[in-house]
Amino acid sequence: IAHSAVVSMRPGLDEGAAENFDIPRSMAEAYRVLGINPNAAPAAAKKLIDALRLSWHPDHARDAEDRMRREGRMKQINAAWDMINGRRAAA
Repeated sequence: IAHSAVVSMRPGLDEGAAENFDIPRSMAEAYRVLGINPNAAPAAAKKLIDALRLSWHPDHARDAEDRMRREGRMKQINAAWDMINGRRAAA
């Protein structure tokens, strides 16, 4: 979880710019965004995703900029998880 949080805080992001959180376009990108191993057990992966969602939830924001950043990251997490689960076709 910590690794995934660090990946999303890569240098060059404008504070508060939700559009800088790229939506994954392939399965490899989805796994990278989530910071999980493609061979992880489904139950373990689900627990990690739930923890990521909780840690990035917009309700934990300190201010408006932080809320926008968290909303962008949540969209990225949800899109990656949907792709991995087959609910979203790879672009």
